[in-house]
Amino acid sequence: MSFLYPLFLFGLLAVSIPVIIHLFNFQRPKTILFTNVKFLKNVKEITTSRLKLKHLLVLACRILFISFLVFAFAQPFIAGDNAKQMQSKPNVLAYLDNSYSMQSGNNGENLLDLAIRDFAKLSELYPLNTQFQITTNDFEGKDQFLINKDKLAERLTSIGYSHSYREINSVLKRIENTTINATKNNQVFIFSDFQKSTAGDLTKLALDSNNQYYFVPLQATQKANVYIDSVWLSSPIVRANESNTIETKIYNTGAEEAKKILVKLYIDNTQASATEVNIAAGSVEKIAINFVCTTAGQKKCRLVFEDYPVVFDNSYYFVLNISQKIKVLNLFQTSEGYVKKVYSNDQVFDITSRPVNDLDYSQIEASSLIVLEDLKTIPEALITSLHAFVRKGGSLVVYPAQQIETVSYNALMAKLALPPLSPINIDTSKQSRNNYTLQTPNYQNPFFKNVFEKEDKKIDMPYCLPILDLQGKGEKILSYNNGDVFLSLFRNQTGKIYLMAAPLDLQNTNFPKHAMFVPVMYKIAFESLHNASHLAYSLQSNNAEFILPNTFDNASQVFSLEKDSFKIIPQQQLVGKKLTFAIPNIGVSPGIYSLKFNNDVISNLALNQGKQESATSTYTVDELTVLAKNYKNLHVYKADANESFLNEFKAENIGVSLWKYCLMAALFFLIAEALLLRFYK
Repeated sequence: MSFLYPLFLFGLLAVSIPVIIHLFNFQRPKTILFTNVKFLKNVKEITTSRLKLKHLLVLACRILFISFLVFAFAQPFIAGDNAKQMQSKPNVLAYLDNSYSMQSGNNGENLLDLAIRDFAKLSELYPLNTQFQITTNDFEGKDQFLINKDKLAERLTSIGYSHSYREINSVLKRIENTTINATKNNQVFIFSDFQKSTAGDLTKLALDSNNQYYFVPLQATQKANVYIDSVWLSSPIVRANESNTIETKIYNTGAEEAKKILVKLYIDNTQASATEVNIAAGSVEKIAINFVCTTAGQKKCRLVFEDYPVVFDNSYYFVLNISQKIKVLNLFQTSEGYVKKVYSNDQVFDITSRPVNDLDYSQIEASSLIVLEDLKTIPEALITSLHAFVRKGGSLVVYPAQQIETVSYNALMAKLALPPLSPINIDTSKQSRNNYTLQTPNYQNPFFKNVFEKEDKKIDMPYCLPILDLQGKGEKILSYNNGDVFLSLFRNQTGKIYLMAAPLDLQNTNFPKHAMFVPVMYKIAFESLHNASHLAYSLQSNNAEFILPNTFDNASQVFSLEKDSFKIIPQQQLVGKKLTFAIPNIGVSPGIYSLKFNNDVISNLALNQGKQESATSTYTVDELTVLAKNYKNLHVYKADANESFLNEFKAENIGVSLWKYCLMAALFFLIAEALLLRFYK
């Protein structure tokens, strides 16, 4: 038998108090007058014997009362199998998983509260001078220091949910690399739900052989959750006062069907639409939501539904640009061609068509897309302006003329840091159009994403007789049947250059009158929109990118992210017009933030919780127990509302506690003493 607090055993010295009282009882005898003393001797002998027995029993009760009371304070216990680890007075290091998946419940109590409660009670098993350290998903600097029991209680009450989640190995390395934990023989507790999507590879744990590790998996009673995986537009352009459609994928991770989930669409805090969906158990449902927006501009949007008990992912935030005009500048040699016609059919395009020799150069900077159509030569001034335009993030399309001045074209290529062009001399009268028919589009190419409703491998394709050799140059978008390149994409910082191998001349091609012409030209125009492809970002993304407007020109700017009263200046880098900034992982919550410069809103950005947290599949206790067999210093305990973890841990690492029995014995002997004094005559 051992004692948790052996210093209290000095209290046994108090046993001498009743002994001294018993030995030195100086009570004065009381004189009683009798008329006849014939029977006094016999009475005296009997009374003295009974008093001695009573005094001894009372003394014994007092001694035993004091002894068991002292033992109760010293907390005796029968040592468990691993008691030596506790006797070495280790530091206690704990990781409390406070990610949002810990909102799941166990008998009406969420897993995070259960973890905090269990660790608080665990700390009571250790001596008063034990040092503790808490680690959460926030990896805060204040948690790098050891604290005592009083400060531990304060720290536990301040733990809330975090938008970050960590792999177990990352947590172990964090604990190991903390400088104040240089001492060995620590006890490391990992309280987590051990999500398979976020825990990482548990077969390669970095465990310090000098420490003891305790995995405490917290299991939800019901592993069910409904969450939005992604959101996208059916059309890249959202038009005001017209019916638009946004599509989304919604997952149900539960074992039962999620019935009548009402999904609401809010635009600028006003409900714009709603739809109801049933999602089968363990499946995903794709739904389309129609809406009409009456005003143009950038809109703050969110999809909302109700699902309990996991509520952190019941909203999905995104940003829509309503009726965003795409300014297109078409430059031709002598007469307007097919480019103006294709972009004049839709009000979303603001098309300006000008002869190259009658160009107002101020129109270049105001444009998102410039199309060179049938230019025999490119003026030097235009080359300089196009270079500046592309570097600022503009998109340039080049349709060569039937006869071009190669020197001026290659001057443009050199200015844009592109490989030189090589002309091809082809006698169109002797060439078979079938040899130069384009291949079916590669539907896996990101350029053709959301362009076609279905993948048709037998689609009729146009023919184009090339005058330029683009083989091996840039990113191939459209090719001929013989493998040569017709449409190639080049990138210059944030700008894009699209080169065509053939002119828009009906002697060479039927492309401008083919059904493929419109979707290709529209896609190029839509791709010229700044930041059009990002409706939302994840909080777990490393960086976010934003293309500044061409009109923005400030080399010493500092941008901030703001939402309500919250403001943060993230790490940022500006190259040309491309702004890249790190998404902060501390202090930032899901929602829509304004990207500001000098209090002017440049744009809005939507941030959402990563989807890994929403997946409810976790490692079971049995799986972790099998894993622990590969490590000598790894132990697995199950935590639940019945405190089975604490009871099992005490039995194995501390032993059977006897202080309650000592306290009951002390009360017994105290009552026995009172009964002896009251009734024993």
